[in-house]
Amino acid sequence: MSVIKKIQLSIQSLQMSHLSQLAAVVSFIILQILVLFCLFGISLSVNYPYIPSDERNLVYKAAKLLMDEFQVKEGVEIRLEKFIPVAAGMAGGSSDAAAAFVGVNRMFHLGLTEEQLMERAVKVGADVPYCIMRGTALAEGIGEKLKRLPKVPEC
Repeated sequence: MSVIKKIQLSIQSLQMSHLSQLAAVVSFIILQILVLFCLFGISLSVNYPYIPSDERNLVYKAAKLLMDEFQVKEGVEIRLEKFIPVAAGMAGGSSDAAAAFVGVNRMFHLGLTEEQLMERAVKVGADVPYCIMRGTALAEGIGEKLKRLPKVPEC
C-alpha cells in the first residue's frame, strides 16, 4: 500500500497514554503491497520471519476488528510483503493495517465509507486513519484529527 512521509512535525505535549500530541503535515509515498484472498478465518503470511503473523500484527487486528463487528463468516488469506525497514517510523505497519481495513471492507461488501473506516482504524493505531485517507493532510491530536490539504508540489 503506502507509507507516510512526514514533512513537518511539532510535538506539543505528552499524554498519560504515552502518545504525543502533535501537529504534522504528512504525505503519502507508495512502497509496499498487500494482497487479500478468500478462505476461512484469518491467515496472515509475511516475507520476513521476525514479523509476527498472528494477532500481534496490525493487519491481523484490522481484519479481525471488521470481521468480528460485521460477523463475517468467510475468511481471508493475507500475504504481506514488506519492502521498507520494519519499525523505522515510516508508518509501514499502519499503512498495512489501512490496506486490510479497505480490503476487508471491499471484499465482504461491508459498505463502510472512508470516514467510518477511519473511525474504526484509530482503535488499531493513531496513524491508521491517515493511511486510509491518504494524500496530504494536517494531522493533530495523536494523529487521528485530520484535515485534508492541497497536494504537495513536485520538486
